[in-house]
Amino acid sequence: MTNALSDTIEKINRMLSAESVLFLVGYKTNGVEQKGSTLRSYCPIHREEMIRSLVIDTARSTFRCMYSGCRGHRGGTFFQLYQLAKGLDEATARELAGEAGIETPILGSGRTAGRTRRRRRKPPANPGGCRSE
Repeated sequence: MTNALSDTIEKINRMLSAESVLFLVGYKTNGVEQKGSTLRSYCPIHREEMIRSLVIDTARSTFRCMYSGCRGHRGGTFFQLYQLAKGLDEATARELAGEAGIETPILGSGRTAGRTRRRRRKPPANPGGCRSE
């Protein structure tokens, strides 16, 4: 992962709340239980229906699924929760950032996506080399 992408993901994690990630993922948001800074929910990664196996630490902005067969069992950041639940790759940082209103770097350039405009080229003064008489 490039530094620019890593910085973007870090910025996204600081801006997101657990509730906003669960809302964006859109999976059983009505089944969330809270105890202190910990939330428990049905896991949107392996589409849990019975047990609230997803544990979210709101103070650290991290998650972990307690089901060992889930791809989210190792845990991670809110961005990774979104990524795994949606089945998307790391390039989704730009998609999520756009939803959060964050400008993201275009990899391999010094520009940012979302605010870049193309310059229009002026047509040549004498197109086609024709002379006007």
